[in-house]
Amino acid sequence: MPPKVTVCMPVYNAEAFVAEAISSILSQTYSDFELLIIDDGSTDGSAAIVKAFSDRRIRVIRSNSNLGIVAALNRGIGEAKGKYIARMDADDICMPDRLERQVYFMDTNPSVGICGTWLESFGSKPKAVWSPPCDDDEIKCSLLFESVLYHPTIMFRKSLFDDLAICYSADFPHAEDYELWGRLVDTCSFANIGKVLLKYRLHDQNIGFCEAATQQASADKVRMRLLNKLGIEPVDDELALHSALSMWRVSADLQTLQNAHDWLSKLVLANVASGLFPQKAFERIIARRWYQTCLLSTTLGFDAYRFCFQSRLCNTLQIPLHHRFIFLIRALLRKV
Repeated sequence: MPPKVTVCMPVYNAEAFVAEAISSILSQTYSDFELLIIDDGSTDGSAAIVKAFSDRRIRVIRSNSNLGIVAALNRGIGEAKGKYIARMDADDICMPDRLERQVYFMDTNPSVGICGTWLESFGSKPKAVWSPPCDDDEIKCSLLFESVLYHPTIMFRKSLFDDLAICYSADFPHAEDYELWGRLVDTCSFANIGKVLLKYRLHDQNIGFCEAATQQASADKVRMRLLNKLGIEPVDDELALHSALSMWRVSADLQTLQNAHDWLSKLVLANVASGLFPQKAFERIIARRWYQTCLLSTTLGFDAYRFCFQSRLCNTLQIPLHHRFIFLIRALLRKV
């Protein structure tokens, strides 16, 4: 009988971390899986470390040269025997119950095609919990700005890829996952499990560090495509502002804050006209983006606080009184 789950782990020159990643999979409370390791032409000691594990659930495919993450993932999906495919990176660590929880969720939610989880980052920066929305509507609305389905946490149905004949695209380097979620936004349901089930290692070789410019350019292409589906053809300045809002990098000055407000308001109206996203969820996502943008602009003083709460964009937010008080104090002290 084939295993129910294939854990797909591309490996390229990961000798410093791969043993810990493999051990975290082999120690899962759920046992009906294969660990499919795609060695993408490693030139360090990764292959020897992998070979030292004798567990029968490990299957290794090796490329003679480094073809890149997209080719490795597509090959892994094609070779996978499981009903579900779980993503795993060679430098991360799974919590022991990750597979058990995700399999149970997928079994009991047959409409969900892709399921992620919360994660905890560790390594070169202080530990932090990344807690994206769990609801399908809010996940899809958030994709207009950023990916809130964290790739190393994902489990998806192999049938989704087989039936639709889809694969990762090499045209969006270092944002291939974000592009795929955007392509599937009106095809299947998404979900996140609101529990930390993976530890995400931060180090100086992360793609977000060493390929930041390429990753942003690819992500902007995804945002542009979603904006087009919303019925908007942004000019260069608008796309730059949308990108800055997506990455929480808006300049703290009143004109930029006004421009951000006008742009977010335009998005709300565009969604009313297009019906691309569920309107109530979309307005909540826009409201949170506006609130956080103002909160990051408290160096402007009381104007940031006033500007935030005078806007209709905040109408859908239920902000606790103590959060408003903290916002006000930060604005009066002009501290971010």
